Amino acid sequence: MDALDHKMLSLLQENGRMSVTDLAERLPLSVSATRERMRRLERDGVIDGYTVMVNADALGRSIEALIDVRFGQESTETMEAAIRELPAVVNAMHLTGRFDAQLQVLCRDVGELDA
Repeated sequence: MDALDHKMLSLLQENGRMSVTDLAERLPLSVSATRERMRRLERDGVIDGYTVMVNADALGRSIEALIDVRFGQESTETMEAAIRELPAVVNAMHLTGRFDAQLQVLCRDVGELDA
């Protein structure tokens, strides 16, 4: 990876929907050279995918929280299945130490957060 690759990645992280033409205008490259660099970064796994950022307020889920969880006697598989069913959970990570997982949740109100 060189400086142009880093610049391209930075631009795509700001706007993943930026067209190849717009990228080429911001880089000192032709459209075809820009397209080839993008394909190489995708092929090499540097660009792993594209995503959408959702505005939680627009969904009516303005309370964001991180919740540490201990699984207790339940198996990891059982807990993971239960977590997948919770509509407020937008991300979950396994942890080491005192807790087994940390959930990132977006809730409508404090009542949903408490639940």
